[in-house]
Parts: sequence; C-alpha cells; structure tokens
Amino acid sequence: MQPEVEHIGSKVMFSWRSQGIQALVRNYHEHRDGRVTAEVTWRKADQGHILMTQLNLLSSQTRRQISKELEEIHPIGQWEVLIEQLCVKTIELFRQGEPIVFLDTNREIHSPEYLIYPLIYRNQPNLIFGEGGTGKSYLALALALLCQAGYTEPLDLNLRLKKANVFYLDYETTEEETTRRLKLLARGFAIPEASIMYRECRLPLVEDIGQIEELVLEHKPDFIIIDSLGVAAAQNLSEAQTATAFYAALRRIKATVLLISHMAKEPETKKPTPFGSVYWRNIARNEWFVRRNPEAGEDILTIGLFHTKNNLGKLMKPQGFTFRFEDDAIKVESCDVSKIGAFLENLTLKEQIREVLRHGKMTEDDIAEVLGAKKGSVHATLYDNPDIFVKLGKKEWGLKAPELL
Repeated sequence: MQPEVEHIGSKVMFSWRSQGIQALVRNYHEHRDGRVTAEVTWRKADQGHILMTQLNLLSSQTRRQISKELEEIHPIGQWEVLIEQLCVKTIELFRQGEPIVFLDTNREIHSPEYLIYPLIYRNQPNLIFGEGGTGKSYLALALALLCQAGYTEPLDLNLRLKKANVFYLDYETTEEETTRRLKLLARGFAIPEASIMYRECRLPLVEDIGQIEELVLEHKPDFIIIDSLGVAAAQNLSEAQTATAFYAALRRIKATVLLISHMAKEPETKKPTPFGSVYWRNIARNEWFVRRNPEAGEDILTIGLFHTKNNLGKLMKPQGFTFRFEDDAIKVESCDVSKIGAFLENLTLKEQIREVLRHGKMTEDDIAEVLGAKKGSVHATLYDNPDIFVKLGKKEWGLKAPELL
C-alpha cells in the first residue's frame, strides 16, 4: 500500500490508488524549535476535497488527531498508516535535496545563450539598476512586448531577441497604467496585437513564491520580469540574509528573470551599485547600470546602459535607447551613447580616449587632463590598443583611419 509520489515544482503529490486518496504537500518548513511542518491538502482521487490542514510531521499526537478528523469526514480505516507514510517520505524527500550528478569532461557543452542579445542571458538572473526616472520600467516593458510578439530583430534597436512568453510581476504600478504603456509601445513598434501575462503583486516574493511557482508551472512563461526588486524583497535590503533568501526563492522558478532595481544613493566607491547589500550583485549573473541623459529634449527620454558585471562572458559595449513620447504612441530607437556628453564618464577609459581623439590629435598629458584620468592609465591604454590608437610624431596620438569614420 505504498503511495505513488510525484514532484510538482516544490510540491509533492501522494497517491494511494487502492484507497482512491491523494494528498498534496506544500510549504515544507523546518523551524528553529525543532518542528517540521507542511500544508497538506487531502482529497479523493476524483478531485473531491476532504481536508486541508497544517501538519506537524514529527508530532505523533498531531498525526492521531488529524487521522481521527479524516476518518470522521471520509471513513477508510487506514488514515494513520497513510499519514505515517506521508510524514516519513516527505521528510526524506525534502532533506535529501537535489540529486548528485557527475560532471563529465566528455559531455558536450554550449556557450551561455542570450534571450535578448546583448542584454539578457537565457535562464539566468539578470539585473538592471539605476536611479528613479531613468526609464527602467519602460525598457523592460518594451523588451517584454518584443519577445512576446516575436519581433526577433526589431528595427533601429541593435538587438537580437528570441520569442518568449512573458510574465510581468509588478510591485510598483497598476494594471491600468501598465496596460496604457504597453498599448502606446505597441503602437510605436507597429505591433498590431500582443498579450502579456501580468500580475499585480502585494506580498513579498519570498512569502508569495508558492503561488507564483504554481502560476509558472501552469502557464510556463519563458521570461519573467520583476519590477522592482526593493518592493519585491520588502525587507532590509542592506542585510545579506534578505538577498540570499530572495535568490533562494527565485531558484524555484525555471525561467529567464530580469530584476529591476534602484541604485545606492551614496555608494562607498565611485562606481554605481544596486541599492542594498553587495549580495544583490554578487548573486546576479549579469548586471547593467542605466543612466538618463538630462539634456534630452522635451517628451524624449534617452538612456544609456553600461555593463558592470558579467559572470558568463566578457563585458559588452554600452547600449543606448531613445524613447519618443507622442500623443498616441511611444517610439523607441537605438542611440550611440559614446556621442552623448552626459554618458562620457560611464565609458571605459579606452572608449573615453577614443571619443576625445575623434576631435583631433592630442598628447598623453592633454588626454589625461581633459578626462581627469591618471597619466599612467592613459599611457597604458594607448599602447595596449594599437588597433585603435596610433602615435603621430613624438608626443601626439590619433585614431587609425577606420576610427575616424
């Protein structure tokens, strides 16, 4: 009379065919005081509900009480045996964790795959962060729309996308506002029709992960956007435990994830960082910093994306996008961030030197003074990139011919 056991995400389904009984176990938790609890929903195999309760898996008294209650509702004379089997097997399954696998050097491997090249890696946690008002949500929604609609190479964006079913978890705005933005973006891209799975979220992700996981298992989205991280975490973001608990919950979702976050107001270093504990960026595999061009015209939002971390490959070149807000549409196009003065400080030193030399030849000292950079760093960068920079005479430097175009 051993049950059949089926894993459904982080839940476990027990089935006793001869008794026509099923039990769904979820929210397994080992408490500091030694209790081990789980929510158990008992039902007849034909989907008839019997009882839902929280079960202390190590308490014989609790098991006897629930056995009596179940027997009164649906007499079968074997509830104590079923409950004992469920408790023993549940603890065994959850404590054994994931199975061991052997890493084989003869196994065929593939390079990390992009969902949206060069911004978003497939099946990885990706993080975009920046100050408020930098267009992070507009960018995320535009990417979601293009993936959902299957626009794999949208014109004027310098992106390559894969078609994906999108699930937008919104912790900041409303269904009405997000629908308005989506409709305006669709008009701007000339997309006739698109529908994105959307959910307004009110509980922190760690508390809500069970329900979110059920929705993911049911609808099977490929691309999940969480907007934004601060509200979704709903704890002290400066504590490492908040980040580790959040990412542990996130690992239960098998999909590409884009996290949107604000940035630290006063980072300890001059480099921009996401708000909160360093663990937020340590655990994310891929990270982009977003800045807004304050000099853009009215009804125009120009943003630069700067690659600050990549655990899966090299840092990519900066990306730029311009959003043009019209009465009945939002149009999006790419832009060259290297030609926007407000973004110059966010470029690498190589890119900064290249931009200043576009205006004419200069000495190392002059380059260092214009950029506020160390002379030694300028000297090393010039000599380390002979494919870009060329020495003209004894002191001055310029660009090779292709770079003048």
